[in-house]
Amino acid sequence: MKYELILKILAEKNNCSPKEIEEEMIKALQIAMVTATPKSFITTVSQKVKTIYHN
Repeated sequence: MKYELILKILAEKNNCSPKEIEEEMIKALQIAMVTATPKSFITTVSQKVKTIYHN
């Protein structure tokens, strides 16, 4: 799934804009002291989940 589509789906479910979703994700990553961008974080985590559940 493309990053932009993920933002759009989350925005629709939360009655806000994709930009607001991305800003909140950035804040959450900063609080967690994660230096990744939201897009790279989602990509990395989804790849790891696929690996875990594929085996």
